[in-house]
Amino acid sequence: MKSWLLEKPERKNLHLVDISEPKPGPGQILVHTTAVSLNFRDKLIIEGSYPFPLRFPLVPGSDLAGEVIAVGSGVSRFKAGDRVVSLYRPKWLRGVPSREATREALGGPLPGVLAEYVLLSEQGALGYPDYLTPAEASTLPVAAVTAWVALFTHGNLKPGDSSASGKRRSLPVCSAIGGGARRSRVRNFQKPRQDYAPETIGSRRGHRYECEHSME
Repeated sequence: MKSWLLEKPERKNLHLVDISEPKPGPGQILVHTTAVSLNFRDKLIIEGSYPFPLRFPLVPGSDLAGEVIAVGSGVSRFKAGDRVVSLYRPKWLRGVPSREATREALGGPLPGVLAEYVLLSEQGALGYPDYLTPAEASTLPVAAVTAWVALFTHGNLKPGDSSASGKRRSLPVCSAIGGGARRSRVRNFQKPRQDYAPETIGSRRGHRYECEHSME
């Protein structure tokens, strides 16, 4: 199969190579890559500007959408034919990430996703809905982490706090309410300000991502 391999920092050391197709082990899924989105982090790693140590050579990239083509023993969440996205930090499943979960990220130090076929842990993937194209779905993983960091690391959001978000910013809204925020303020510069109750965007009742009524 084809894979991009970064032998060492600098773009001249990024090569398209032929490697053996991997086989899923226990708890793993094999995914055929259909779309990959690139992030600023990938640019820093390739250029050699990434501030954390990495081991080379490595396969860059962290955000993919693809189709499961095989599963290893013990896998129960996915089957062949399922459409999935990768999780940037596959061991970060809930709450504040542990040190280990923070260290282990796709595209460095873990192998990345710029390859025809990619092995993911069962817990390191999520299904995505049919209304998203693979290209659209592939943009979600790091964007969700960015929203979480903005709210809970830089914004120091705590359970019971209020949060604010711009028009169509569903990731920060859902991250805030999932973290215990009382309400989320959605700012649309063409309409009056609106504050929405947590249940109206689906974080506590179902999975609807639309606002239905104002709290004001």
